[in-house]
Amino acid sequence: MTVESGSASGGGVETAGGTAARGGWSVPFLLLGAVLLTGMFRFDVLIGVPFIAMVLFLPLERKAALLVAAVFAWVLPLGFSDSGLWWIERAWTVVAAGWFVALTLRFPDAAFLHRGLGAIVGAAGVFGFAFAARPGVWEAIDWRMAERVRLAVAEWSTALGALLDEPLAAETVDAMTRWVEAQVDLFPAMLALGTLSALGVAWWMYGRWARGWASPLGRVREFRFSDHFVWLLIGGLALALFGQGEGWERAGWNSVLFMAALYVVRGVGVVLFASGGLSFFGGLLFALAVLLVPPLVIAGTLVIGVGDTWLDLRTMLRKRTSG
Repeated sequence: MTVESGSASGGGVETAGGTAARGGWSVPFLLLGAVLLTGMFRFDVLIGVPFIAMVLFLPLERKAALLVAAVFAWVLPLGFSDSGLWWIERAWTVVAAGWFVALTLRFPDAAFLHRGLGAIVGAAGVFGFAFAARPGVWEAIDWRMAERVRLAVAEWSTALGALLDEPLAAETVDAMTRWVEAQVDLFPAMLALGTLSALGVAWWMYGRWARGWASPLGRVREFRFSDHFVWLLIGGLALALFGQGEGWERAGWNSVLFMAALYVVRGVGVVLFASGGLSFFGGLLFALAVLLVPPLVIAGTLVIGVGDTWLDLRTMLRKRTSG
């Protein structure tokens, strides 16, 4: 059985021969940024464990990848702590990596996104079964994660105040407090997004350094997934707004955040496809827009991404161009 390079889109597959040399470094850098942005767990753990698993259990053509895996293996035990989160961090990543490798061996021609999402669902199922058997474990993890987020933000705000050489304004403190509480409630979705992004980085590293593929991941402009996923967004929104009980509401908002993030990327893909890609100047303008008016950019790309579910905008553009 050979393992081929699945594209990041919902469809096509790029073979190991790397027929498309595009994709370059932009996609893994974007994914790495997503890992850091949703950093519930250490990024080297989220990326290193899957990469080691891929090198050990998937075909290996370039021995240099073993050296990179060895570096990750040396880094992972650093910062050892007997706290539960240290173990949970590694247990979650090991289970997700195991699912991803198993799905890759079983479905070698499947797109990366399908295998990545399958790994997240599989890992969530394993931990969900464990939490159902011992309900107190989930409460303990939830509390520890909340403490980690609050401590990290408190340290960041202290450092920022010291840098400015004056206390932070009350409005800033209030905004940070609301942001902390949102992160506490939404950490499962952020962890899932971070894990999916980390699997993407690890797969790109494996494809480039262990197999020599030109483009292990597809281009953002072709990013898509099953149109049926829109019901996860709609169902999550219904739970968030009308769910009976805090647990159902929290599950709804986590579903909304996870799917909204995927649809934002899909919307960005449509924009890139329609524009033929961004030049350096265009990319700079887009980055400034994200920094200056992030709600507007996120809302716009989200609407485009969701609309693509029903309108298939890229197919319409292809037909218009060819016609």
